[in-house]
Amino acid sequence: MSAPSHELAQYFDGQGTATLGVDLFTNDEPTAPDDVMTIYDTAGSAPVLFDEKLRDLGIQVRSRAGNYADAYQMQEDAFDILNAIKGQVIGGHRYIGVWMTSDVTNVGADDNDRSILTSNFRIERHPA
Repeated sequence: MSAPSHELAQYFDGQGTATLGVDLFTNDEPTAPDDVMTIYDTAGSAPVLFDEKLRDLGIQVRSRAGNYADAYQMQEDAFDILNAIKGQVIGGHRYIGVWMTSDVTNVGADDNDRSILTSNFRIERHPA
């Protein structure tokens, strides 16, 4: 089973993440460049009893930028892309849907005074 972070990062690339104007990473955020988006795998729920292959997973989208407005725009762009996923095959899975579970949250600034924001999403998917 491939991680949803990796499948969705590939999906973002297919959607033209160059329009995001940032580099995209999964599960490990580098110290450079300043403007990055990182998708992390997070906890979901246990598999559904009637169909163990139907998985309820989670991701966190973290944006970091030299200024708050850019970091916030990255979050909005990520929401637009993820919110549009309904019944699509991505990687080796059919994504039933992706839903935001917590809105954009300001984490604060890092040691280099870059703004950091996060948002969380719930995913339902099963093998295609």
